[in-house]
Parts: sequence; structure tokens; C-alpha cells
Amino acid sequence: VLQEFANVLRLCTRDSDSLFRFGGDEFAIIVENANDTALAIIENRINLALANNAQLNKYQLGCSIGSTFMNRADNELSFFERADEILYRRKMQVSAHLSVV
Repeated sequence: VLQEFANVLRLCTRDSDSLFRFGGDEFAIIVENANDTALAIIENRINLALANNAQLNKYQLGCSIGSTFMNRADNELSFFERADEILYRRKMQVSAHLSVV
């Protein structure tokens, strides 16, 4: 299931994006030169691809997406901690939407 989910993510991102497993059932996508619109498009692609994936639809899966932008004051740790916090908040919400900070 994780491999198929990763395949869906690969198909929904650009060649210039970096995709990696962040732990357990979480994945991270580093999207360079992105804005709110670009992130919303990626979220839409992922949600549509998951909804139309016959193999994954055999299981009860949910997908929460959290995103943030790196700023000059960030280091890798602060950036990923903020992204993890946003993702956690998204998971706690009933419906899956994109949170951008």
C-alpha cells in the first residue's frame, strides 16, 4: 500500500520536486519555487489520483496534506517541525484541506 501511495505521489509531482518517506506512513515533498496556487494544484492532483486509484480504493485510506514555506530564519529542523505541526493539525480536522503558513 505504501509503495502504491508513493507511486501516486510521484505521478502528481514534477521531476524537479523531491519526494521522500518521512517516517511511518508520512511522506514529504519538497517543491521549489512554489506558491499557494502551485501547492493547491499539487493537492488537487493527489486527491484526484487517490480517488481514482483502484488498487488503493480497496482499503480505507485517508490523506492529510500540510504545507509550509521555508523562510530565511529557518534551518532544516525548524522548517520540518513547522511542517509536522501543520500536518498534525490537518489530521485532527474532519476534512482534508491544504494548510499553508
